Amino acid sequence: MRKIIFSFLLLFPMVMEAQSFIYDGVYYSIKLFTKTVGVATSNSTKFYKGHITIPETVVYNDKTYTVVSVDNGAFSGSEELLSVTLPNTITNIGDRAFSGCYGLTDFVIPQNVKVIGEQAFYGSKNIKEIRIPKSVISIGCRAFSDCLEKLVLEDGKEPLKLITYYSINDNTPFHICPLEYIYLGRNLDYTNEYAPFRDNPKLSNVVIGDSVSEIGPYLFNECTGLTEVNISNNVKLIRNYAFRGCSGLSKIDIPKSVDYIGLNVFYGSNIKEIEIEDGESVLTFESFLHSPFTSCPVEKIHLGRNVVGNIFSSEVPFTKSNEVVIGDSVTSINDNLFKRCEGLSKIVIGMNVTNIGNESFGECNAISNVYCYASNVPNTSINTFKDSPISQASLYVPYLSLEQYRATKPWSDFKSVNGVSGESSVDAILSSKEFTDLYISLDGKKKNYPSQGINIIRSNSGTFKKILIK
Repeated sequence: MRKIIFSFLLLFPMVMEAQSFIYDGVYYSIKLFTKTVGVATSNSTKFYKGHITIPETVVYNDKTYTVVSVDNGAFSGSEELLSVTLPNTITNIGDRAFSGCYGLTDFVIPQNVKVIGEQAFYGSKNIKEIRIPKSVISIGCRAFSDCLEKLVLEDGKEPLKLITYYSINDNTPFHICPLEYIYLGRNLDYTNEYAPFRDNPKLSNVVIGDSVSEIGPYLFNECTGLTEVNISNNVKLIRNYAFRGCSGLSKIDIPKSVDYIGLNVFYGSNIKEIEIEDGESVLTFESFLHSPFTSCPVEKIHLGRNVVGNIFSSEVPFTKSNEVVIGDSVTSINDNLFKRCEGLSKIVIGMNVTNIGNESFGECNAISNVYCYASNVPNTSINTFKDSPISQASLYVPYLSLEQYRATKPWSDFKSVNGVSGESSVDAILSSKEFTDLYISLDGKKKNYPSQGINIIRSNSGTFKKILIK
């Protein structure tokens, strides 16, 4: 028995050696006990050159084998390799498979690849663009390091696992990639702060696709060159620090699908305009310690939904001539929501607001014009405008509600309470002129407020307008 085992052990290396062969100038290795092979590294110092096409099947000893992988190091260091065409039978691209292939400029990853190994394309710096098929389920650390300007992650339902070893950021799959454009078509699975695209100064344009439901933590943290972000209407969560320190980002649109925005998401970015789309669901902001917009030089906000969290209070350094528009989908304005927004000068409140909280606009020292388009006077705290100079500001409300506003505090504390004409929407208020309190009936009599029927109004510019109050 011992002799049989000993003889087998002597023959085993020969059996293993027999599993490798050359077909059409390319090395292949047979997968034991299968009818499949992988493109293999050579047994010498030979490197590949020129243009290579890998077939779906190869023949060895009169047997046909399906090519299913590019094995570890198969083309590594082949500096004169100009192109490789792979078949759709490939499901795995191994570690260092194409690392250091400086001659490669274009590369197509087959549609059935599931795994891309560690350093698979590391240092192949002339590959400028890559498309990752939705079939890929994991990408190893430093897989594309030091290459790529454009990355497309195809739309897919399953999260893409991005592997980082040693818990350090420079082992992410896209470490030191000079990426300028990213299309993100899938959710990503990675280790918290070891985000794959963070700290990239060249990244300027990001598009979040329809299959993405979550933008992960730190994902674009400190991408200082980022100027444009398009978020699809299927994203529900934007996690902590996702866009922190993006100093080139001046505007952000939050679609109505988003229902949670995490801690410090836009902290230290250069956002001047915030558009929160109109929607019926409540948007929750994580505002523990800091607002998501802390240190952003915000100038204009459109708030189109009810929100939870004091997202703008005090920490958002509004400059002069800032504007807040509360959309028609909003029914309630939180306590302290815009407190201490010292540069806030113009406020537009939508037609469906029924409640405005305590000190919602407290200590807003620059308030000069407030438009409230709610036909029924909203429920307010006596301190809604606490320590804001509303005695020097003008209030504009629907004509038919003038008397109600003039009789209700704190609205009656405004320097003037004026009527506005127009349709029943916030946009109509924004485009309308600011009228004085001079109303004239058709028989030439002056009135303090319009009555039913036809009224003539003199505007601040001295022009006249005829309106019909039904």
